[in-house]
Amino acid sequence: MLGRPTATPGRIFLATLGLMGLLFPFTQHLFLPVTPSIKAEFGTSDVITQLTVSVPSFIMAFMTLAYGSLSDRLGRRRVLITGILLFTAGGFMTTFATSIWQLILSRLIQGAGGACGMVLARAIARDIFGMDGLVKIIAILTMTISIGSMIAPPLGGFLVDYAGWRSVMFCATGIGAVAVLLAAAVLYETHHDRRAARAGGSLFRDYLSLFSNLRFTAFVLQSGFISASFFSLAAANSLLMSEYLSLPASDFGLYFFFFPIGYLLGNFTSSRLAGKIGIETMVLSGALLLMATATTFALWVLFLPVTPWVLFIPGFFITFSQGLALPSAQTGAIGTTRTLAGTAAGIGVFMQMFWPGVFIQLYGAISDGTPMPIALTVYLAALLSLIFAVVAWRGRE
Repeated sequence: MLGRPTATPGRIFLATLGLMGLLFPFTQHLFLPVTPSIKAEFGTSDVITQLTVSVPSFIMAFMTLAYGSLSDRLGRRRVLITGILLFTAGGFMTTFATSIWQLILSRLIQGAGGACGMVLARAIARDIFGMDGLVKIIAILTMTISIGSMIAPPLGGFLVDYAGWRSVMFCATGIGAVAVLLAAAVLYETHHDRRAARAGGSLFRDYLSLFSNLRFTAFVLQSGFISASFFSLAAANSLLMSEYLSLPASDFGLYFFFFPIGYLLGNFTSSRLAGKIGIETMVLSGALLLMATATTFALWVLFLPVTPWVLFIPGFFITFSQGLALPSAQTGAIGTTRTLAGTAAGIGVFMQMFWPGVFIQLYGAISDGTPMPIALTVYLAALLSLIFAVVAWRGRE
């Protein structure tokens, strides 16, 4: 089971790999409907309650860097199983938390463990499929995450309404336990050339080696900025729907489906075309579409009456462009190295979480209650995305 496979992995292996990548995003979205119940039970403020969401996301962003580097040195399977065990232990602790601070600590542990799946699923795919099949596999992985993110909030809300908020924690723990068993039973070690990574010395030297490669730097920054365009718009639209348009939260949930549908269609298109036109051209195509959408969005906000359609139709094309570019950008970044593929994957995931946070805070700093600040924020993210897409395209081999 632990040796190098002699044939292409089967569907059970790929499904297990998909579950590893989906684990934290799914359970994080599953948790979103829980926060009002937590606030009521523990009698906390909005600021403290939101730490149960932000703390695991923050620790996850930085742990992606550690998991990638550790897997390059110690192997993918060992590090992955350890991380999922940590995630499951954190989930178990959340189920029995008796104070808000116990819950936040438990969620921190859960986030620290859950980071491994998003990184190592991509690194394992790189080990097995090489560059030829990596775009399609990453597109499938990201499509799986998108579908899971659509299903998780309604499921979490149902559990909260009918079984209480702790049932959501129990559900996440159960998913983690299943993931541990499947990883141990199905996944095998795929990274056998660990001597080069160990001989490389410090993590700083590994990062320096990767960032000295202009293609790698361009791909990871492009993926970060194109992700920022979506996340900043999603965060702003929830406020604009409520405060600017005076519409109920349920309306936001209905219109929100434009986002994952666009992303799914973009991923599907990317998986079909990237192998034919090249990953650099695929990334550039997504960035150009994003730039055109951001420009149109700004003009709409400036000259048209603002309705939900003005806010969410551009969101469809933004996520479509993200679906086009992101799998190829991830593939390009991971494909620049073989011995440090885990480290490269970790940096890529970090960028996709770090830059959205920066742009959400930027929007918050310039927000005036109207749609124009988010239009400007999306435009800036799109412009930076296009610049680094051009850099990657000009450096194509």
